[in-house]
Amino acid sequence: MCNLCKCSSLDEHPFVIDCFDKSMEEMPLDVDWPQNSMISSIQVDFTENQYTEILPFPKLPIMNLILRRNRIRVIEKASFIQLEQLELLDLSENELTHEALTVHVFQGPFVSNQYEPIPLKTLLLGYNQIHSINKDAFDHLPELERLELNNNPLVVIDRPTEIALSSIRKLKILNLAQTQLETIPEGLLHSLRSLQVLILNGNQLTTVPVELQRAPNLAFLNLNDNPIKKLDSTSFQGLSSLQQLNISAMDRLESIEEKTFSPLHSLRELYCSFNPSLRKIHSKAFMGILKQDEEFTFRQFHFHDNGVSYIPRALLPWDQLDVINVQGNPFICDCSSGWMIKALIPYLEDKWPDLTLNLICSGPEKYKGKAIASLENVREIQNCTGPAELAETTPPAWKTSYSSGFNVSLMIISMFGILVVIGVVGVMALMAVRKRHLRQMYDKASGQIVHYVRAANPMSTSHRDDEDAIIYRDSVYSENA
Repeated sequence: MCNLCKCSSLDEHPFVIDCFDKSMEEMPLDVDWPQNSMISSIQVDFTENQYTEILPFPKLPIMNLILRRNRIRVIEKASFIQLEQLELLDLSENELTHEALTVHVFQGPFVSNQYEPIPLKTLLLGYNQIHSINKDAFDHLPELERLELNNNPLVVIDRPTEIALSSIRKLKILNLAQTQLETIPEGLLHSLRSLQVLILNGNQLTTVPVELQRAPNLAFLNLNDNPIKKLDSTSFQGLSSLQQLNISAMDRLESIEEKTFSPLHSLRELYCSFNPSLRKIHSKAFMGILKQDEEFTFRQFHFHDNGVSYIPRALLPWDQLDVINVQGNPFICDCSSGWMIKALIPYLEDKWPDLTLNLICSGPEKYKGKAIASLENVREIQNCTGPAELAETTPPAWKTSYSSGFNVSLMIISMFGILVVIGVVGVMALMAVRKRHLRQMYDKASGQIVHYVRAANPMSTSHRDDEDAIIYRDSVYSENA
């Protein structure tokens, strides 16, 4: 085989056999494989040949077997039974269908009246013609951690496919991109407790599937290029372990509402770019993402080439981020962008000057086409006090809901205090004129004279205790809501 293919030296581990694009039509015979006691593991690459069928392999220490970009339609029963070290099998870009993936394809050796599993950890089946999977297709792959089914015409995850996927208990990475899915069936992820990466880009999802709430350990989620119009507080419920979220290239995405990212307490990177219809991101989209006494972990905000005309100042603690990319948005250079000129752009120029090159005004007409940074001396933008400017004086929305409840409580307490003061003043005034109007001040029902008693001190210890109780109650309610 090494006469036709390129082989590495015997002392390399694994021993590499590179048969890329050798126009091979038939699988190598047993005698064609290199026989040497020094070879403890093998990686063999048969990419871009002319194979149409996979026959059983001889006993070999093959660890990685790459058969992509052939014309494979058939896999013989127990083709991999003697590959006791096989961890990666790449069958992508072939012509495999539902009929090719039977339970017998991946069966291991028969020992003690049962079939032993093969140690496969990675199975790549993307770019085939698979529309469904036999329910027992993966029964002999208990160690499987990564499965790629991307770019297959699944359309729906039918019951047999659901059973097959749910049986892979150690699965960590599942790629279902470009499979024409409109939904994820209820119960699919319930048994996949180890799932960490889910790739769903390029499908027909109109909302974030509720089933994702059954994946509490999910750390990476790709929803790019789905026809989702709105994201809100219900979109990412239950995904407290999520660290990276991709919601880019969504042509129909129009708004990101209040508390959209609030459940994502572990989020580190957000990729939300190339969404041309996205006009709004709520100033409280990250509200409560930081729980009390927790470290702020969010680090990268990729929000470029969308359709937003301004970004709220209170959205994030900008000086705590490692990457901020908001270029390519059609910013309106008025009061709403004044904070960017005064605070954000100088910060970007100091840390990432390249990320300021495409911060351009799209309006009003007199500033259209100008770099936002060039307006640093324009007083009508820098010193304006319009509604947009005033709105930015609110506390940062990304902080824990505790602080939000605290502020509401303080407002209530302040109003209560004002009413108490007004009441005291009113009583004093009435006491002052009591003698003058004594005859008129009586209870119409009993005919008795009304006697006024001076109000208790409104700032007594007991009253302060009541205030503290209100604050505590509201904070607990906010955290548990």
